[in-house]
Amino acid sequence: RSYPHPVTIEVDQKGLQRTKYSVIKDHLEPLRRCTTIPDYLELADRASAHWNDLGIFKQVSFEIKPMDAGSEPPGAGFKVNIHFVEGRQHSLSMNLRSYKGTLTPCLQGSFNNLAGRAWIGQWVTGLFNRNRQNQLRGLQFGTRNGWWDTECWASLLQRQRANTDQGVECTESSHHLRLSVKGADVWQDGWVHDVSLGLEQLERTGPAPCHDLGLSKKAYLQHSL
Repeated sequence: RSYPHPVTIEVDQKGLQRTKYSVIKDHLEPLRRCTTIPDYLELADRASAHWNDLGIFKQVSFEIKPMDAGSEPPGAGFKVNIHFVEGRQHSLSMNLRSYKGTLTPCLQGSFNNLAGRAWIGQWVTGLFNRNRQNQLRGLQFGTRNGWWDTECWASLLQRQRANTDQGVECTESSHHLRLSVKGADVWQDGWVHDVSLGLEQLERTGPAPCHDLGLSKKAYLQHSL
């Protein structure tokens, strides 16, 4: 069917329990201001993708109905009900992480939607090998919100790795602090940029035959497209 221009669009939402309204507001309010069908379809598609990418909703569904016959003028628009189904707050998983050619099995716990604001907290710990030579521990905190789909992450990772240098076992310990901002240009179909600021401290200990013993520090600023 055809709709007049401008068209009346009423948008309502339900299903938010732990999640704050501010998490969905930036993408919901523009839908309420739409006056044309093409604008609504474009913004609804963008909003749905954003809400699903947050990782805190198990499902986001749109129910569209014509406006009541008693509206003025009759049938001059439609009403949209957006239903949010929140997902689990806690999850546990196992994965493999690579560091200088060494794969470490890890146990990772995630806490989603902290304080109802789509914040994500994660901890990771390496599962030790038989000789307890390779260790990994870390914390990570991040959030994704806002109209420009910006991700902000802060992470601290500690590693301890034993390797062999000229037949002698040496120990390498590192502490890596990283702050990163990752954004997508919503007007350019997924163009992404990533800006990272980091500080890494590396210490090598062992008997004299080992190379590059001592403490070193490295700071960096990285931008990638």
